[in-house]
Amino acid sequence: MESNEQKAKLQESLVALSKIYAQELPARLEELRLSIEKAKQSPAEAAFLLQASSFAHKLKGTAASFGFVSLGKNMTIIEALLLELISDENPKYWQEIDVCLHNSYQTDID
Repeated sequence: MESNEQKAKLQESLVALSKIYAQELPARLEELRLSIEKAKQSPAEAAFLLQASSFAHKLKGTAASFGFVSLGKNMTIIEALLLELISDENPKYWQEIDVCLHNSYQTDID
């Protein structure tokens, strides 16, 4: 059984990691934005859509791990829409992706 001291240290470590993640988040979101822009310019290129989807997938996983629930939800939507664009070039998907990406820049620990 863990002692209260061990639990407190673990909690402190998680908070510290979440702060580091929050500091790195703008750069990661910018990387995703650039990847999405590349995919927008060549929507018929499945490789670009897959690359952007992969960025969103990674952010989805790390966001959940560090308590960024809203960010994780936005990344889930972005990932799914990017994958959908491979078979259905519906321009409405790009609008939804843009909204989710914009909302992701506004995110904080939930």
